[in-house]
Amino acid sequence: MPDSTYEKWIVSAAVGTNSVEFSGGDGLTPESAYVITNHAQLLKLSRDVCGGTSYRDTHFKLDNDIDMGGKQWQPIGYCTGPFDKREFCGIFDGCGHTVSNFRITESELKSGGLFGYIEYALIKNLYVRNFFTTGGSSVGGVAGYSESSAIVGCLAEGNINSESYHIGGIVGLSCNSTVMNCISVISISSKEGRGVGGLCGYAYNGSVIKNCESGGMMSASNSFDVGGFVGLSKDSSIENCYSLVRMTVTECSFIGGFAGAARSSDVFSCCAKGAIISANDAVDGCVGGFVGFTNSRTAYCLSSGNVSKNGAGGSVGGFAGHIAKGNVFFSYSAGDVKGEGSVGGFVGSARCADVSGIAMENCYCAGAVISFEEDSLAGGFIGNMRRDVGNVVISKCYSYGRLSLRVSGFAHKSAKGSVVDCAWRRDERGVNQNNSDGRGVPSLSSGEFADENKFVELGWSFFETDNVWYYDDAVNPVRPHLKGLAVVQKQGVE
Repeated sequence: MPDSTYEKWIVSAAVGTNSVEFSGGDGLTPESAYVITNHAQLLKLSRDVCGGTSYRDTHFKLDNDIDMGGKQWQPIGYCTGPFDKREFCGIFDGCGHTVSNFRITESELKSGGLFGYIEYALIKNLYVRNFFTTGGSSVGGVAGYSESSAIVGCLAEGNINSESYHIGGIVGLSCNSTVMNCISVISISSKEGRGVGGLCGYAYNGSVIKNCESGGMMSASNSFDVGGFVGLSKDSSIENCYSLVRMTVTECSFIGGFAGAARSSDVFSCCAKGAIISANDAVDGCVGGFVGFTNSRTAYCLSSGNVSKNGAGGSVGGFAGHIAKGNVFFSYSAGDVKGEGSVGGFVGSARCADVSGIAMENCYCAGAVISFEEDSLAGGFIGNMRRDVGNVVISKCYSYGRLSLRVSGFAHKSAKGSVVDCAWRRDERGVNQNNSDGRGVPSLSSGEFADENKFVELGWSFFETDNVWYYDDAVNPVRPHLKGLAVVQKQGVE
């Protein structure tokens, strides 16, 4: 008798489907691809793969929209461990068609999605809509687990309710894989999970994600590495991607509007516009409008959603919650920041534990900064800054938003590091007209921010063709902006 979930499914699914054939083709070339036109043929593909046929280098194409009718679905392929896996290794072209209305409710399932486990495969031009999954790990709308594969031009719309790890709208776990030109519109609920993202849960080992978007709603409790776009990126790269996900989290660590955590990765030209509401009592709870925790290289990125964190300890920032090492260049945040612990308009805390150091250059924040805590480490740009091994250097950056009375002008007075050619806005008509800056960073009025000569005096330049800063008198309030990045208007900053 079969003794695994997969074997039980293979046996039951085989009943009455052995006679099913594809609607044509021999699978040898794109022109002669096996043709799938109905539910039974899609079941045949799943049965064959889970039974051990990988279809390596074999071509398939979808010739119709397929409505699963709300039935339970066993993913195409699976991986429960290195010695128990059935992989799809072919090329599947959705041809712009949709597979919709399927359910996956096996609580112990690993690698769940329309495709469960793909290896050296290509999935393209496929739309997956109105799917519902609950339970299981490595879950995504298109693929649960992608190993050395590519997912290109796909869309996923659905709901995921999980109490496990590696959960994403398009792909749950991406190892050395490419995800390109994909969109997810997703509702995700996570409890005690790790690596939960609107588009990808966990991208690692050289994965590349480009030109993708995520949108929807996310909620999480007692979880780690939760992001509006990617939960955790490790040794990977993400470029030209966008996230608009509203997040509500409780008792979670490493939360970001775009990435929960970015470790040893490159993140370039990306945007996060969703709001984050966090009720967090965890000491290491790091919450950022763009990224919760990073030790990576980040450039030409922006976040505009408001960030709120309740609960003592941890850190919260308009762009990053905590930076451990790495660089952030040519980036900004425009959302309001409210919280306790280490609070900053751009970065909550930066603590260098590596000789390579931390550098933030040509960055700014424009949102209000409010500290709920009497003795919090709060600053208009950065809250807590430490240098255990290497130095923390901030240069040519500014803070423009309104500050509550508990917030220092640019950085908290106890901050340790180097601040060079930076400024913060003194709100002469607001509550922070009496705010001070313990680091001696100069303050400018709104009128002085509109005068480029004041920044020239700080060592900035607006005249060289390759300079990163510019002024636009048509954008109110008038202040320096970064070339190559759209300006998100922040209301009420005057």
